[in-house]
Amino acid sequence: MVMSISCPTCEQPIPADAEQCPHCQQEFCPDCGAPLGAMAEKCFSCGAEFDLFCPRCDAEVQSGDRVCPACGEVLVPEIVSPGLPSVTGTGETELPEGAILCPTCSEVVDAAEGFCRECGQPFCPSCLQPVSDDDEHCPHCQLALYFTCPLCNFELTAGTEVCPECQALFPNFCSQCRSPVQGGLTTCSACAADIIIEPRASVRMVMTIPAGDRAIRILACPECGENFNPLESDCPTCGTRVCPVCQLELWEEEVVCPRCGLAPQEVRRNAMAERLCPRCRASVPVGVDQCPQCAQLLCPECLAPLAESDNECPQCGAEFEFACPECNYVLQAGAEACPQCGTQLSEENDE
Repeated sequence: MVMSISCPTCEQPIPADAEQCPHCQQEFCPDCGAPLGAMAEKCFSCGAEFDLFCPRCDAEVQSGDRVCPACGEVLVPEIVSPGLPSVTGTGETELPEGAILCPTCSEVVDAAEGFCRECGQPFCPSCLQPVSDDDEHCPHCQLALYFTCPLCNFELTAGTEVCPECQALFPNFCSQCRSPVQGGLTTCSACAADIIIEPRASVRMVMTIPAGDRAIRILACPECGENFNPLESDCPTCGTRVCPVCQLELWEEEVVCPRCGLAPQEVRRNAMAERLCPRCRASVPVGVDQCPQCAQLLCPECLAPLAESDNECPQCGAEFEFACPECNYVLQAGAEACPQCGTQLSEENDE
């Protein structure tokens, strides 16, 4: 007689050795039985690695493939995460970033908190299944639910990002290969790189500048004090690296941010790709104050269209100075001639 267990995703009875639930198609690691994400090449509970094959033609595929390169079969029509409802490729179910549905009462909760504020149910931060307050390991994926801070010996729950006692940061991602890292580990299970656990703080923000539907954050460099926009570059004075997303100071050898797993250059390329002229939709490089396609004057901060006489952006309030094209003398808005060199000024004054 084959022993049955409950599928941790849909709670239907399945054979204890099943590699896939026949009811919800949730896949499980054949070595440890932990739930696997769609197209997973590796089990993050036990480290087992898998080859992936097209269900239609059996051709080998990669985890990032959305269609089979051999036969065109759609490989990930929907993504099923343990403890969460199905999320289709069309985005029928949308949750705020970092939010999940409580596996017990279905209320929206912050996954980083590890428990539901509505019903009090604790859940595993790895497979998101409900656990008991007395469990030391998750009964579904065997994750250790508690660990000790290696710097101050403070007892922490799995999923803790920063130790409240000594401010040590526990990386969520390997800064070399971007693989997820479980709290408390000191070596990446994917590439064997050292996981450095040390006190680290976010870089101080000195101001925000409204820019359309978002705000540009201006940071103060923790090394030299220079104010700069991390979406444009690292510190222009001393080169200190800062994550443009979570404002964590990055060390020279870190390829990606250990907190959010994103590469600064990728974030900046994406941000620049989103800068479009509001008049002709041409791409506008960061810091440019005139559309290279239609010559529309633009606010260099928020890309709002400007008139020739504007010395302040009507959208974000940024203030500008006008300079003589011959001697760079700062001019008053509407000046007809440069008082420094006498150059007659046209309507095409540069900002």
